[in-house]
Amino acid sequence: MQQKEDQIQIAVALYNAQVLLPEEERLCIDNIAKSFSIPYMTLHNRISGTHNNHDTAARHLQLLTNEEETSLVDYIKRMSLSGNPPPVRTIRELACVIQQNRLDYDPIFNPPPPPVSSKWINRFRKRHPEVQTAWSRALNTCRVKGTAPEKLAPFYAELGILMEKNQYLPSNIHNS
Repeated sequence: MQQKEDQIQIAVALYNAQVLLPEEERLCIDNIAKSFSIPYMTLHNRISGTHNNHDTAARHLQLLTNEEETSLVDYIKRMSLSGNPPPVRTIRELACVIQQNRLDYDPIFNPPPPPVSSKWINRFRKRHPEVQTAWSRALNTCRVKGTAPEKLAPFYAELGILMEKNQYLPSNIHNS
């Protein structure tokens, strides 16, 4: 699929690069499409700007908005850095909570949103490959290996960013 997308982008670039050529020397869309084995309408729509890629076209079908998914990914990363990655069940439950607590959700005028299925988590992982599932190890082994400075540095870097971003006061941090 990616190879086909790359071919389309190259074909569009070739068509756009012909602007400097005289009119009679330019290749038409049909010839370019045939040489790259791309359907004429696909190339025509890309060149004219009327094409939406699949992610954009299907965005309204997603259970969570891009901003909500980004927040969920940030949460997963923070929990993983602290050594407590959330299980898949928890991620699905959080997605349900986010979905039901939307500001624009009104149970009186709108039907309830569809439930977050087990298939959703697989699509979520495809959209966010930086979030990976891993088996947990025994806690004692993790504690021994996890106390090395190079292991703790990302956690404290993320903590520093959160403290600056949210302006937490040192007096509000317990057990420090």
